[in-house]
Amino acid sequence: MILVDDDQFVLSYLADLIGRGSSIDEASDYRVQIVGIAASGAEAISLVREVRPDVVLMDLQMPGEVSGADAIRTITHGIEPPKVLALTAFGDDRNIRQALAAGADGYLIKAQAANVLVSSIIKAHEGEAVASPDVTKHLMNHLVHEDSEVLEARELVRELHEDERKAAEFLAQGKTYDQIAAQMYNSPSNVKKLLSRARRTVGAANSVELAVIIDRAKLRGVE
Repeated sequence: MILVDDDQFVLSYLADLIGRGSSIDEASDYRVQIVGIAASGAEAISLVREVRPDVVLMDLQMPGEVSGADAIRTITHGIEPPKVLALTAFGDDRNIRQALAAGADGYLIKAQAANVLVSSIIKAHEGEAVASPDVTKHLMNHLVHEDSEVLEARELVRELHEDERKAAEFLAQGKTYDQIAAQMYNSPSNVKKLLSRARRTVGAANSVELAVIIDRAKLRGVE
């Protein structure tokens, strides 16, 4: 993976968190390795093309002509793009929407990232939804109450096959692929396929957007 932030102290802090977190995450088959560091959006784009990382951790508030959102948009529209996690000190509506609209696969607030950074990187790599708790709550507070969007979400969800809907509902509850597979008496690989089809059907760019649509449709309960 590569780290992108214009603050050297933050870069060192993140690298330390990743190093310590990866070494103790015995439950995972992955070991997170930092293969590059960039201090601007333009550097990040060049570095991604050079080293082809699996995941990019991108600060949204970047200096220069290429913002964090601009860099995310360019990276995610490339050939075989990496997963991109947006990282910022702010969890306001503008930043969240900006990151997700640019194509970010998840959104973390720096103050909440310490205990979940490595697991979030691994989840993003596996295609799972990643969002800080405050981000999820913020999205729900701003989106669920809008009647027109609720109705639209319900129409989209009705297009899903039953297994796709159930898998998406479990995803919206924060369950991992393995947990969803166990609940549905299925395999993790089939769960990934179900969620991939669900994303295409509802027009979600990533798992976070799919989870938001499911929550917005108020279809939390899985029978």
